[in-house]
Amino acid sequence: MEKNTNINDMLSSILQNNKDEFISAFKSEVEERIGSSIIDKGLSVSKSLLEPTPSDEEPIKEAKQKSSNYTFKNSSDAKKFVSAASTAGLNKKNFSIKRDVVSVSGIDKDMSRMLEMLAKEMKAKAH
Repeated sequence: MEKNTNINDMLSSILQNNKDEFISAFKSEVEERIGSSIIDKGLSVSKSLLEPTPSDEEPIKEAKQKSSNYTFKNSSDAKKFVSAASTAGLNKKNFSIKRDVVSVSGIDKDMSRMLEMLAKEMKAKAH
Protein backbone atom coordinates (compact mmCIF):
# COMPACT_ATOMS: atom_id res chain seq x y z
CA MET A 1 0.00 0.00 0.00
CA GLU A 2 1.24 3.45 -0.97
CA LYS A 3 2.23 5.66 1.91
CA ASN A 4 0.68 9.11 1.73
CA THR A 5 2.96 11.56 3.50
CA ASN A 6 0.57 14.49 3.05
CA ILE A 7 -2.21 12.72 4.95
CA ASN A 8 0.24 11.72 7.67
CA ASP A 9 1.49 15.32 7.88
CA MET A 10 -2.08 16.62 8.15
CA LEU A 11 -2.91 14.20 10.96
CA SER A 12 0.34 15.00 12.76
CA SER A 13 -0.26 18.75 12.49
CA ILE A 14 -3.80 18.35 13.89
CA LEU A 15 -2.47 16.42 16.87
CA GLN A 16 0.23 19.07 17.41
CA ASN A 17 -2.25 21.89 16.83
CA ASN A 18 -0.03 23.34 14.08
CA LYS A 19 -2.32 25.21 11.72
CA ASP A 20 0.37 26.30 9.20
CA GLU A 21 1.75 22.78 8.78
CA PHE A 22 -1.78 21.44 8.26
CA ILE A 23 -2.50 24.07 5.58
CA SER A 24 0.75 23.25 3.80
CA ALA A 25 0.11 19.48 3.86
CA PHE A 26 -3.50 19.93 2.78
CA LYS A 27 -2.49 22.19 -0.11
CA SER A 28 0.11 19.66 -1.27
CA GLU A 29 -2.40 16.81 -1.18
CA VAL A 30 -5.01 18.77 -3.16
CA GLU A 31 -2.42 19.81 -5.77
CA GLU A 32 -1.25 16.21 -6.20
CA ARG A 33 -4.78 14.89 -6.60
CA ILE A 34 -5.83 17.60 -9.04
CA GLY A 35 -2.57 17.24 -10.97
CA SER A 36 -2.97 13.50 -11.37
CA SER A 37 -6.62 13.92 -12.34
CA ILE A 38 -5.68 16.47 -15.03
CA ILE A 39 -2.95 14.18 -16.36
CA ASP A 40 -5.40 11.25 -16.51
CA LYS A 41 -7.98 13.36 -18.37
CA GLY A 42 -5.30 14.62 -20.78
CA LEU A 43 -4.20 11.08 -21.55
CA SER A 44 -7.78 9.98 -22.05
CA VAL A 45 -8.49 12.85 -24.45
CA SER A 46 -5.25 12.24 -26.36
CA LYS A 47 -6.04 8.56 -26.70
CA SER A 48 -9.56 9.23 -27.96
CA LEU A 49 -8.26 11.76 -30.51
CA LEU A 50 -5.73 9.31 -31.88
CA GLU A 51 -8.14 6.40 -32.25
CA PRO A 52 -9.66 6.18 -35.72
CA THR A 53 -13.38 6.70 -35.98
CA PRO A 54 -15.60 5.02 -38.56
CA SER A 55 -16.03 8.33 -40.39
CA ASP A 56 -12.22 8.68 -40.73
CA GLU A 57 -12.01 5.40 -42.59
CA GLU A 58 -14.67 6.15 -45.20
CA PRO A 59 -13.97 8.89 -47.73
CA ILE A 60 -16.57 11.57 -48.11
CA LYS A 61 -18.23 11.58 -51.48
CA GLU A 62 -19.78 14.80 -52.68
CA ALA A 63 -22.48 14.81 -55.27
CA LYS A 64 -21.07 16.38 -58.40
CA GLN A 65 -23.14 18.01 -61.10
CA LYS A 66 -22.68 17.58 -64.81
CA SER A 67 -20.94 20.44 -66.54
CA SER A 68 -22.94 23.57 -67.23
CA ASN A 69 -22.34 26.13 -69.95
CA TYR A 70 -23.19 29.81 -69.74
CA THR A 71 -23.06 32.18 -72.70
CA PHE A 72 -22.54 35.84 -71.82
CA LYS A 73 -23.01 39.01 -73.89
CA ASN A 74 -19.24 39.46 -74.12
CA SER A 75 -15.94 38.00 -72.87
CA SER A 76 -15.65 40.71 -70.22
CA ASP A 77 -18.85 39.49 -68.54
CA ALA A 78 -17.58 35.91 -68.74
CA LYS A 79 -14.37 36.91 -66.95
CA LYS A 80 -16.36 38.77 -64.27
CA PHE A 81 -18.47 35.64 -63.74
CA VAL A 82 -15.37 33.47 -63.29
CA SER A 83 -13.84 36.03 -60.93
CA ALA A 84 -17.00 36.14 -58.79
CA ALA A 85 -17.19 32.34 -58.67
CA SER A 86 -13.50 32.13 -57.71
CA THR A 87 -14.14 34.57 -54.88
CA ALA A 88 -16.99 32.32 -53.73
CA GLY A 89 -14.52 29.47 -53.36
CA LEU A 90 -14.38 27.64 -56.67
CA ASN A 91 -11.08 26.53 -58.10
CA LYS A 92 -9.96 27.67 -61.54
CA LYS A 93 -9.87 23.98 -62.52
CA ASN A 94 -13.67 24.06 -62.40
CA PHE A 95 -13.84 26.55 -65.29
CA SER A 96 -13.18 26.59 -68.98
CA ILE A 97 -13.50 29.94 -70.78
CA LYS A 98 -13.79 30.31 -74.54
CA ARG A 99 -14.55 33.91 -75.51
CA ASP A 100 -18.01 34.54 -74.07
CA VAL A 101 -18.81 30.93 -73.06
CA VAL A 102 -17.96 29.60 -69.61
CA SER A 103 -18.11 25.86 -68.90
CA VAL A 104 -18.34 24.85 -65.25
CA SER A 105 -17.76 21.29 -64.01
CA GLY A 106 -17.01 19.29 -60.89
CA ILE A 107 -19.14 21.28 -58.45
CA ASP A 108 -21.87 20.30 -56.02
CA LYS A 109 -25.57 21.08 -56.40
CA ASP A 110 -25.58 24.07 -54.04
CA MET A 111 -22.71 25.78 -55.82
CA SER A 112 -24.36 24.99 -59.16
CA ARG A 113 -27.56 26.72 -58.04
CA MET A 114 -25.59 29.75 -56.86
CA LEU A 115 -23.78 29.99 -60.21
CA GLU A 116 -27.08 29.66 -62.10
CA MET A 117 -28.50 32.59 -60.14
CA LEU A 118 -25.35 34.64 -60.72
CA ALA A 119 -25.40 33.90 -64.45
CA LYS A 120 -29.09 34.79 -64.61
CA GLU A 121 -28.39 38.12 -62.89
CA MET A 122 -25.66 38.80 -65.43
CA LYS A 123 -28.14 38.08 -68.28
CA ALA A 124 -26.29 34.93 -69.40
CA LYS A 125 -27.94 32.04 -71.19
CA ALA A 126 -27.56 28.64 -69.58
CA HIS A 127 -27.36 25.57 -71.81
